[in-house]
Amino acid sequence: MEKYTSQDWSSFWVYTNSIISVLIFIRLLVSKKNLRISMFFLYFLSFFIIIYFVNEPISRYSDKENYKLGFLNLTDSDSTRKSFDIGFYYLQNVIRSYTSSHFAYFFILAFIYLGGYLIFIKKFISKDYLLIYFLITITSLGFYSYGVNTIRQGLALSLFLIAIAYDRNNIVSLLFSIISFFFHKSLLIPILAFWILKKYNIKNNFVYLWMLCLLITVIFGSTLAATLGEFLGTSDSRLDSYLVESSQGYKTGFKFNFFLYSLAPIIYGFKINSKINDPVYSKMLS
Repeated sequence: MEKYTSQDWSSFWVYTNSIISVLIFIRLLVSKKNLRISMFFLYFLSFFIIIYFVNEPISRYSDKENYKLGFLNLTDSDSTRKSFDIGFYYLQNVIRSYTSSHFAYFFILAFIYLGGYLIFIKKFISKDYLLIYFLITITSLGFYSYGVNTIRQGLALSLFLIAIAYDRNNIVSLLFSIISFFFHKSLLIPILAFWILKKYNIKNNFVYLWMLCLLITVIFGSTLAATLGEFLGTSDSRLDSYLVESSQGYKTGFKFNFFLYSLAPIIYGFKINSKINDPVYSKMLS
């Protein structure tokens, strides 16, 4: 039997979702009626996505293999992992106390990852748009990678979605904000933005702030990166390497394609926001 690779797995994911998206798009063109489904159907689909994520082949030297080895070799004295993302470290410990199966480990991680999205969708999306929104979610850039590759950050983002879903319950929202930060420190920026916006949301001001940050990045980007690297390097060597090392296998510094990628949703967001009056959407746009 031919052995499948993680690349085969991801390619099948892309092709399948592309075909489904085209078919649904054609269906919406032919009939203007919305495709109403229940949350139970989304739970059903999510279960199979979890199974798909868990069974993705583990390639040698891949991030998924590192997660597997990290789980199987977990020790209470591993101070290095504790200093990185302590929330994820303790989650690993809890799982390991019940099972040493890496399949069960990846199943629980995928379950938490999909769970955050489902809670957010159930809170904000009506039945008329459940399928469309879910399809947009699972075909979005990064969704698959967050589920099988950069798992810690995917979990942190998913937990942060729960914090947003419970926006009106400050205790629950704050709890999940803190938990998401301890899963991945990169969540500090969206968490701060979220809590600032709970009190202050004049969206045009944030566009001006975005433009100011862009200008600062273009002019002082390398200097800021070096300064942040010196300041944060002692607490997180990974972040230090992202900021100041030039030997990484990717381009660092200002990237024009990232600028366009950031600008596009802002322009489109204001176009949509001019037609609707929704405080949740306005907050997400800001």
